[in-house]
Amino acid sequence: ALASVAAMALASPAMAATEGWYLGLSAGLAEQNGVHYNSIPVPTVTGKVPVESGGIVGGQVGYKFDNNLRLEVESSYSWHDVDNSNGFTGAGTQLRMSTFNALYDIPLDDSWSLSLGGGVGVGSGYIRATNVSGGTTYDFVRSSQTSFAWTGIAALNYHMSEDLDLSLRYAYQIGRASCRE
Repeated sequence: ALASVAAMALASPAMAATEGWYLGLSAGLAEQNGVHYNSIPVPTVTGKVPVESGGIVGGQVGYKFDNNLRLEVESSYSWHDVDNSNGFTGAGTQLRMSTFNALYDIPLDDSWSLSLGGGVGVGSGYIRATNVSGGTTYDFVRSSQTSFAWTGIAALNYHMSEDLDLSLRYAYQIGRASCRE
């Protein structure tokens, strides 16, 4: 089974300090667990493709209510290279996720707030791992699938101006798919 797990730290500007619509942009570092695989042909081969840290970018569109509740739609994309250990010579993974999130902002003072929340949606993962034999590069694993996904979110926000908040955001994202070659 392919467990797509990405943890990210993000800095995102958003217009979320007052009631109304806001936009957010985010970028940061993403971590992904290795990808487990099972072959279909007999004899069955199982294992794990290790992946390296990668980048992540995302965007949010949402609405903040007067009671500090925010509802938003978020879309993110992350990429990771395959770790060249275990005989793999290249390729990588790509993860796309779109979720509907609910966040609650807890005011700490006039400029700072803490946001806690989560969301559900859909995630899509792609993996390709290659190896070389006799001077020819072969696909050892190549698979993709779309599945249910969820995320947990915590953010520390600083209100810079009426139109700009700066956030340090941590999101734990999980999608579940299968990888069979």
